[in-house]
Amino acid sequence: MNDVLPIGTIVSLENSQKLMIVGYMPSVEDKIYLYSAVPYPAGMMLDNNLVLIDFNCKLNVFAQGYTDESTKEFLPGLKKILESYQNNIFK
Repeated sequence: MNDVLPIGTIVSLENSQKLMIVGYMPSVEDKIYLYSAVPYPAGMMLDNNLVLIDFNCKLNVFAQGYTDESTKEFLPGLKKILESYQNNIFK
């Protein structure tokens, strides 16, 4: 698994619109996703425009989100949790 991207990172899924990552590990109907994101630059304008990004999606990164000391402490632990989850579901 690549490094976990910080909140606020601008990405796109293969040839799609730009998205901004706004959360980690959202779940829908017992399925856990890697990221939740909203369209960029509009953001969350409607209550149904949240995009769920799966573990196996290839992302193009345009800009990294803001990172400070708390982010640098948080992301490695989150990466371990995500890797553990990913190893269990993709056995």
